[in-house]
Amino acid sequence: MLKPDLSVSEPRLRQLLHAGQNFDSIARPVVLHGRRAAFFLIDGFVKDDLFEKILEYLYGLSDDSLFASPDAFVDRAIPYCETALEGDEDKVVTAVLSGQTALLIDGFDRAVLLDIRTYPQRDTSEPDKDKTFRGSRDGFVETMVLNCALIRRRIRSPRLRMEAFQVG
Repeated sequence: MLKPDLSVSEPRLRQLLHAGQNFDSIARPVVLHGRRAAFFLIDGFVKDDLFEKILEYLYGLSDDSLFASPDAFVDRAIPYCETALEGDEDKVVTAVLSGQTALLIDGFDRAVLLDIRTYPQRDTSEPDKDKTFRGSRDGFVETMVLNCALIRRRIRSPRLRMEAFQVG
């Protein structure tokens, strides 16, 4: 279960998502109306322009009553319709690995889940040489972030690590 103290729940979620080891797992601390908060997301799953607009809106919040409870915050402060509250940290981790964005706010015992995801896709045409292959026909693209998102789309385990190395 998530704790209302962000100094306890944020490091725990960082640990579960391996935010310091996975290059595509992002933990972004922010301050919203004087309260410490943190976003957790997987790079490649989030619509960048929509995330920026929501972040810009949240930075402009100035009403104390919006931060009275997680329910009040979601009902009156989030300008996006696909939101949910979740208090189980394992379900929060699964949601983040599935592409949702989690927002932890100091004093809230539940995470705000924002469904601002987009799934990277490639054309699923038949392979020219190996027409006997079965199953998914995802192909890799030119960018490493999207390639990792394609893999994470299929494997939603916190044990999967994505580390960036420079070769050559």
